[in-house]
Amino acid sequence: MKIETDKILHCILNGEQDKVLKDLYTEVMPIVKKYILSNSGTTDDVFDVFQDSLIILIRYVREKKYDATMPVTNFLLSVCRNLWINKAKKKGNNNKNLEDSFDMASSENLEKELISKERKQTLEQLIELLGERCKRIMTLVFYEEMSMKNVAIEMGFSGEDVAKTSHYKCKLKLIEIVKNNSWATNLLRHEN
Repeated sequence: MKIETDKILHCILNGEQDKVLKDLYTEVMPIVKKYILSNSGTTDDVFDVFQDSLIILIRYVREKKYDATMPVTNFLLSVCRNLWINKAKKKGNNNKNLEDSFDMASSENLEKELISKERKQTLEQLIELLGERCKRIMTLVFYEEMSMKNVAIEMGFSGEDVAKTSHYKCKLKLIEIVKNNSWATNLLRHEN
């Protein structure tokens, strides 16, 4: 499931944040957890930092300080990173270069991992819009990484050429669906 910033902001502004919190926990918290645990944190730290980041998000949105052009997921990842650095300092690490001691690539990888996950989920959603036959062919090619020869066998086609032609037609159908869904186009084009 792709988290939509507009939906989240709308729900928070209308006091309906409960509608989107589950999605945020499902999508963002595993990335935050990986980051904090790989930087000397505990599971309790993960929950504390993530809860605090949600409170900050809600406050920013309600006080109209939130920049609606920034995806909520990026905002939360950034806030969590900063909160964790501050918390780690308070826990007794007096190293002035604490921020440098964290793997900066790890912070960048958090966003890349989230984008990659969103792309995969977007592709899955788009494939769902295809008919059953195309959905099956695309699943065999993308996820099971089958050769055209094996796709032909699996689908009961008379040969590899029929599988290639069918796959090509399904790809064209998928491209047309992407073109007609700007949110999908933007996410699938986003550079790593």
